[in-house]
Amino acid sequence: MKKQTFLFLVISLIINMFVFLADFSPAAHATYVEGKIAQDVVWALIDSPFIVINNVTVLPGVTLTIEPGVEVRFGGNFSLNILGKLVAEGTKDRMITFTSNKHVREAGDWIGINFSGVSESYMSYCVVEYAVNGIIVKNSSLEISNCEIANNLESGLKIIGNSSLTVINSKIMLNNIGVTPVDLNVNSSQQATLQNTTISSNSFSGIYINSPVQNFNIINCSIMSNDVGIYISGETNVNITYNSIAYNEIGVFYASPSPNTPINYNDIYNNTLAMQLANSTIGTDTTLVNATYNYWGAPSGPYHPSLNPDGKGNPIESNGIDVDFIPFLSHSVRYLNNAPIARLLTDKVTVAPNQEVLFIATNSSDDGRIDYYNFDFGDGQTSGWTTLSVFTHKYAVNGSYTAKLTVLDDFGVKSSNPAEIVIDVQNLPILDVSLTLSQYSVGFLKNVSVVVHVESGGIPIENASIRLLSIKGGFFALADGYTNSTGDFVTVFMAPNVTKATNLMLIATASKSGYADGADHKYLEVLPALTVNLEVEPKIVKSNEVINVNVSVTHLDEPVSDATVRISADGFLEEGITDSNGTCKFAFAAPAVKEETNLTINVVASKEGYENGTAQTIVVVEPRNMTVQINVSPQTIFSNEESTISVYVSYEELPLADAQINISASVGSLSQQIGFTDLYGGFECVYTAPIVYEETVVTLNITISKEGYVDVTTQSSVTVKPKVLNVEVNAVPETVISERTLNLSVYVTFNGQPVSNVNVSVTSSFGNLSASSVTNLDGVCKFVFTAPAVNQEINVTFFIVASKIGYVEGNSSITVTLKPGILNFDVNINPIVATSGEGVTLTVHVWCDEFDVENVLVTVISDIGNFSKYTNSSGLCTFTFYAPEVTEYTPLTLLITASKEGYVDGQGTFYLDVVPSGGAQGGLPTTFIIIGVAIIAIAVIVALLIKFGIIEIGAEEEKEVKT
Repeated sequence: MKKQTFLFLVISLIINMFVFLADFSPAAHATYVEGKIAQDVVWALIDSPFIVINNVTVLPGVTLTIEPGVEVRFGGNFSLNILGKLVAEGTKDRMITFTSNKHVREAGDWIGINFSGVSESYMSYCVVEYAVNGIIVKNSSLEISNCEIANNLESGLKIIGNSSLTVINSKIMLNNIGVTPVDLNVNSSQQATLQNTTISSNSFSGIYINSPVQNFNIINCSIMSNDVGIYISGETNVNITYNSIAYNEIGVFYASPSPNTPINYNDIYNNTLAMQLANSTIGTDTTLVNATYNYWGAPSGPYHPSLNPDGKGNPIESNGIDVDFIPFLSHSVRYLNNAPIARLLTDKVTVAPNQEVLFIATNSSDDGRIDYYNFDFGDGQTSGWTTLSVFTHKYAVNGSYTAKLTVLDDFGVKSSNPAEIVIDVQNLPILDVSLTLSQYSVGFLKNVSVVVHVESGGIPIENASIRLLSIKGGFFALADGYTNSTGDFVTVFMAPNVTKATNLMLIATASKSGYADGADHKYLEVLPALTVNLEVEPKIVKSNEVINVNVSVTHLDEPVSDATVRISADGFLEEGITDSNGTCKFAFAAPAVKEETNLTINVVASKEGYENGTAQTIVVVEPRNMTVQINVSPQTIFSNEESTISVYVSYEELPLADAQINISASVGSLSQQIGFTDLYGGFECVYTAPIVYEETVVTLNITISKEGYVDVTTQSSVTVKPKVLNVEVNAVPETVISERTLNLSVYVTFNGQPVSNVNVSVTSSFGNLSASSVTNLDGVCKFVFTAPAVNQEINVTFFIVASKIGYVEGNSSITVTLKPGILNFDVNINPIVATSGEGVTLTVHVWCDEFDVENVLVTVISDIGNFSKYTNSSGLCTFTFYAPEVTEYTPLTLLITASKEGYVDGQGTFYLDVVPSGGAQGGLPTTFIIIGVAIIAIAVIVALLIKFGIIEIGAEEEKEVKT
């Protein structure tokens, strides 16, 4: 085991030795170098490659010259230190290479080339690769041209302190950071310049500025495909101009922006973010970064959500107040720019003092964009450089003034052509001009009616010369002419074709000899049209099937987002918004049709700044067939009874909801004649039978319809039997005396069951007796009649009619016997023996069958006179009179008669004994009195026997008995 371990260690040691020696023995004819170089020396091509086996230092005052084609290979963690001067000038075909000596090379295999001497060194056509930092320049001077600095672990090029550096026509790529300036020239006038150099594919940043840096120029470089193109932080003074910054994740990142780090006249495009600003002071009113006059990949400038939301170029991420990127270039900085052309117009040329003149420079042109205008009004006043293309001015003094215009484009080039107009100022009355348009917003190529009215002092001016101008395109059918007698000039303006919403200025100028010019202008908004494309699937559908519609909205073949899309088709109306791809999707059910129908789908797309776009397509819609089942229960009913009609509708064995049901009956009524099936395809209604007098078969006509389906018409029936009321009547008593109460009870039934709320009417054959009532819950109603007065026995028939809606009338009758009553009366005389002149009270009580009789006429016929009265409700009437004066006992005869219609009269004779006043002469013999009392007692007994039917006598005999 020990032998094996020892053998393994020996083999490992031998292998490591060979590997170590291999780093120092890449070629058979290598030159090994290390240590200090104390005198001028040349590393010749014949001795190449040079293997650095330890640090090499060129001492101050000493120059190391390296011939073209030489390779300098570093065998370890070593560096080449230049305290003196390095001259490494290769050629395009014979590059000088500083690299790792390993077969498999990696970034960081050696330290790098460090310049710290005061002498100026030169490197051209060199390759520096696989170091920690490719080149470090510290407080030194170096010129680099046509070199490649690549694949270094940290920085390709690091510049420190007061250094003078020029890098031109080189490539710095595939490092972690391409170029890193550190505390560069803070207290020095030295310059560090990167020019015409490609800085690309560095994993973190192309150029990383994270400390105070002064006098650092980045000019005409290509900075691309880095994570961050240029990283800027801290107080810096860097000139970044005429570079191409593209294809980075972030083109320029300001970690802490500085106003001394402007970035102008660069092409910044195709980055994920063109520029990002972080840690800026939110809410400050100071613009920290000057990023004006850059080209951002589109003539419309960079996209910024608030400052430039219509920008199509690279987006900028900022709070909106920490960067100023307007104005921006409309073309690349490498574009061959031409000078702009100034064009000057005015709305008047002859004016009165202090009359306003409108100067218009809007029609000036450039191959890019005009940013500034300078109006020289010819009277010693100018507008100065302004972004306004329209300016007003007033001339205070009469005279002739030449106004001039100069413009400046986005590349800072001024116009050189003459743009002049002569303005005459005279004391003249002013023409008042008004310009009226039929509308103030139209689609492109649409017509607008134009009316110009001219007057002065309120009076229309005829034959005034009219001149019409349109700023930003379009044309007038008549651009000039003369006003008519009402001071009007009428024409038509056609809007131009535009690619975005454009406000045109339409100007009307009126001139006439003896007047100062008058003018008016109006703005007309002209809208571009949206293009709408439709995709519909499927093209042929069944009723109610889903139709899918995809709408695409574009303008100039570019998608338009946030457009409002309204789709309509046969009552369907919906609205949507296009997404970022300009698309909007809809789904809706095809209409229900009864025959094959062409469905027209209309789409209108609208968005502010555009004229509406429209599109139309046609889908074929085919109808469907449905199945219907009818059930009537019960099939047979009586009048006014109900039967339920059930309808079931299906399509392809599935219930069909919302089918319309129309039902009609030949007679009778339905709870609903029109209805719709529910979710289960069912529909029910109630049929109510009419009143019938014979069995009737009712026909039910049923039609089922639904849009998209063929109508179904069918029939069913229900049998209706009549309802007949049964009437029973009872009279109590069956024989009734005049003026006595008669009770009739009526009982109404159907099929043996009482019927309530039946209208019952009663009439009679005699006496005009009639009444009506309604049966109660027991089918009963009762009537109470008072028998009419009859003087002889009469049979009276009562007719009963029972009726109720839904029933056949029921009839019945009953006969009742009417008899006259027999009047009976009692007489009370008080006193029964009266003295002469004494008051006598005669009370008569009339009755019949134990009932008092009211309104009976009682007549008294006597020797002293006749009296008559009617009985009251108690059957009583009272007579009062005085006994006559007699000198001897005198009996008075009283004949009393009781009579009333419907009754047999009652009659009787009574006596009153009158005696003279004064005692014995006037008294009656005792025997006479006893006999009189006995007679009265016998009469009463006889009357009672007659009343109770014990004895019977005729009417006349009865009267005599009573008397």
